[in-house]
Order: sequence, then C-alpha cells, then structure tokens
Amino acid sequence: MLKLKLDFEVTLPAVSEAFSQTIGTTHLLPFEGGRAVAFGWGTNPGRPHGGPSGYWLAELSRDGGVARVLPEGMTHEVQGLIAPQNPEAYLQAFQLGARFGILLTPEALLLFDSVQAEPVRIAIAGHFSGLGELAHSGNVADSHYQVVHCGPGAGNRVPVVLASPTSRGAGRCVALLEIDVDAGMARWLHTLSDGSPRHPQGEDYAGFDKEPGMTANMAQLNSQATIPIIQDCAWLGQEYLVYAAGYNKNYSRFGAPLSVLTRNHVDLSVLEPVFRAADPSLVHIAASLDRVIVSPLHKSGVRKGKQTIVTLADREEHAITPPRGYAGHQVLAYNAGHYWLAPRPMGYNGVPVTMQVCKEA
Repeated sequence: MLKLKLDFEVTLPAVSEAFSQTIGTTHLLPFEGGRAVAFGWGTNPGRPHGGPSGYWLAELSRDGGVARVLPEGMTHEVQGLIAPQNPEAYLQAFQLGARFGILLTPEALLLFDSVQAEPVRIAIAGHFSGLGELAHSGNVADSHYQVVHCGPGAGNRVPVVLASPTSRGAGRCVALLEIDVDAGMARWLHTLSDGSPRHPQGEDYAGFDKEPGMTANMAQLNSQATIPIIQDCAWLGQEYLVYAAGYNKNYSRFGAPLSVLTRNHVDLSVLEPVFRAADPSLVHIAASLDRVIVSPLHKSGVRKGKQTIVTLADREEHAITPPRGYAGHQVLAYNAGHYWLAPRPMGYNGVPVTMQVCKEA
C-alpha cells in the first residue's frame, strides 16, 4: 500500500474571463522539484463546429499558480498546412526534458521554455498528412491523421497516438516524434515504408480477450475491430510501453475487455504482457516511466472504482491511501517523488481547482 502525505497545495488559476462556456483540462505535465504545467481548453458561443474556442496554460508550484490564455492565432494557425486540424479535435501537449510543447498537427508543433515565454514553431519532416483518404463527418473534413494523445518519452523523442481517417477518432496508431531543439527541426520515426504510422496487430492481443465475463455484445465488437485502441503509450529508449484499453472508444457504454499493458517492439509487435487490470480501466503512464496509475471505469468491479499504482520494477499493484481529508481525490500524475491529486479527474473539470501535491509517507 502507498500511503501519501501532503507536501503542499496549489490552486489552478481561473481563466473564466476568456471563456464564457465550458472549461476543461487536457494535460497535467509534472516536472522535477514539485513543478507542473497544466494545459486546457475553453469554449465560447458562436463556434460553427464543436471543439474548443481556445487554449490556456498554467504553471503550478509551491509558490502558486499562474495562468496564460493562448492567442487563437497561435493554436489555430493553418497557413501552409496540407491537412489542417479538425476543428472538433483537441490539441495535445507533451513533455520534452525541462520543456513542454503542443502538437498542432502531424506537420507542426509549438515548443515552450515556460508558460510565459513565446513558443518556437517547428515544422515536422516526414509527416503523413498527404496519405490516406479524406474522411468526412458532419460535412467537416477530418485531418488525414488526427493526434489523439502524447505519452511520456525518453531523451528527445515523444510517442504519439494517432487516429486514422477511417477510425472515427479512435487512436489505434503510434509514431515516434524526434525533436532537435538546437536545430529547430523535428521528424517522425518508426513509420511504415510509405511513411504512414504503424498500428498493433490484432492477433497479438487475441489471447487477452478470453474473459469468462465477456458479454456477447463485447465479443461482437471485438470481432468487428481487431486492432485495439491505444489509450496511453511511452517510449523507453529502445521499446514502447503500450496500454490497450479496448476496441471501442466509448469505454463506459461498451466496456474495455482488454485493459492490458504490454512491452512492444518498434514495429508495435508485443514483446510481453506487463500488467493486466483486474477491472476495465484507464491507465496513465507516469512521466518518470517507473509506474502507472490505474483508474477503474466502474465502481462495481474488484477494485470498487479505487485507483491503484503499479510499480514497473517489480510489477506489483499497490492500493493508495490519500492524506486524511482527501479520500475521494484522484491521482492525476506522478514524477520525481511527487503525486498530483485533485478532487476530480481531468476533462470537463473547470478551473479554478485546488490540487494536493503529495509524497509517500
């Protein structure tokens, strides 16, 4: 069991003056020394399509929190792009050493030294925006490949989960983004011979599907979509960690019978299973690359909806005891000895919100 003690609290500042409707948090990027950067979005009336009206950043530490609303031109710039971002999609943030960035599309990124600093825009070579067939949804042209998630990486390489034009926003592909900060260049690695991103092979995961409690509906869904959805991934330097959460991105309605973490080769073939969740769960691979945070989808399972931590060195699963008075709070992130807790999970969790930064007791 991991018993946590409170180190300090910090309030994620309000950005309501810029957004009059919904405000949410997409990423919490924890750095060493009890510092983190939050990245989120907001909406205003009058958007012709769904998706965010703009984005914000916040720097968090024991000294407090400082927020910045990003100019719309910074995050919605499409000039020179072959496949501009789907206006209904959400931008994704990533860590790169002591820096952090925002992946605009598979063709371009923004790299920040700090929340208040102006970012450097970097074009990405070897992108795959011109590949595949253009898909349409509600008369809105989707990007050829949509960025779904950025996981923790090693060195100057960041693993990225992508959705193909035909996968309706479900992330079933992975490519590795290499960023040369000094040269101001970036490129995609581990792609196929035609330049497109790779995806796992369904047969590698077939053995994980034989669940006694699997319903007929789940079995039918699995037969229709044999490539699992990658909910999180990490780059360890020579191989990937991949968490396959299921086959349908509507986890709550259709369940997630896989819920398995594996070590994978660069071609995404499975080396070995690392951890299998007792209940259908979502997983967050910590920035430290030494543990994962497991969040069950339902309260009716073995874990009764309570989060656990899996340490990868011994592959042991540990129950979490939050500090007194914070029993219902969620662990959002971990790095370098600090656990970041909040009253609710990330997503549609408007700000301000006070976070608890804890250490092991």
